[in-house]
Amino acid sequence: MSYRSSHFLLFPLLAACASPSPAVSPESTSESAAAPAPAGAAPEAPSAINPGAVLQVPLIDDLDDGNHQTTVAERRGGYWYTYADETSTVTPNGTFVPTAGGAEGSAFAARMNGQIGTKQYPYAGLGFNLTDPKDPYDLSSCEGLSFRAKKGTPEAVSAVRLKVGDVYTVPEGGVCKSCYNDFGVDFALTPEWTLHEVKFADMRQESYWGEPRPKLEVGRVYQVQFMVKDPSAPFDVWIDDVRLIGCKG
Repeated sequence: MSYRSSHFLLFPLLAACASPSPAVSPESTSESAAAPAPAGAAPEAPSAINPGAVLQVPLIDDLDDGNHQTTVAERRGGYWYTYADETSTVTPNGTFVPTAGGAEGSAFAARMNGQIGTKQYPYAGLGFNLTDPKDPYDLSSCEGLSFRAKKGTPEAVSAVRLKVGDVYTVPEGGVCKSCYNDFGVDFALTPEWTLHEVKFADMRQESYWGEPRPKLEVGRVYQVQFMVKDPSAPFDVWIDDVRLIGCKG
C-alpha cells in the first residue's frame, strides 16, 4: 500500500477484495497498541484513552487555522493525511496542507485530488486520526458526525465513502486478521458545498469481505476517512467543518 504522509511506510498486501485504509498517523504511531496475545488466547482490545467521557467540544476541525492538525480539545488532536494504492495518484502526497477556500466563506478546507488507478480494486483517501499518538477514543456520548463536502470539478467522481475505523477494524486494535472493513456510509458529492449528517447507528460495513461485526464500536474509535474508488476516474474531494453531533454534553 502506498501511504502518503510526512514519512513513508509500507503495509502488508491485503486480500484482493478489500477496500483498505492506512493504519498509522502521519506524525507518529501509538505506543499503546495491543501486545501480541499468547498462543491460543483471544487478543484483548485496548481501552479508550478517555473511557466514559461526556464530550463538550463538538468541533473536530474546520481547518481555519491553516495547519494539518485537527482541533486540540478533550485529548483529541490527530493529523490529516492522504493515501492511495500503487496505481492511483493523490495530491497532497506528503505532509498534508489545507486548501484555501472553505465552506461558508471560511479560509481553508481539506482537499484531495488526483486519479484513481487501474488495479482491480483501486482507492485513494483523505482522513485523520482522532489522537496522536494513535489511540482508541470514546465517542459514545455523541450520536454521529456532520461535515460539509463538495467536488471541485464537474468531471470528478461523485461517489465517496465515509469510513470510521474502530478497535475491531484497524490493525492497531490488535484484534482483526482481515482489517480495514470499517463502518461507514456512501454519499454523493455535488458541485456546491452540502452539509451531511450521519449517525453512528446508521453506519454499516461493506458486504462480502473483512470480518463482519454487529455495529461500530463507538466507544473505541481510531480514525475517520473519506475514500474514492471508481477505477480510472479523476477525483477532487473537498471536506470542511467536521463536527460531532447529538452529544449529551
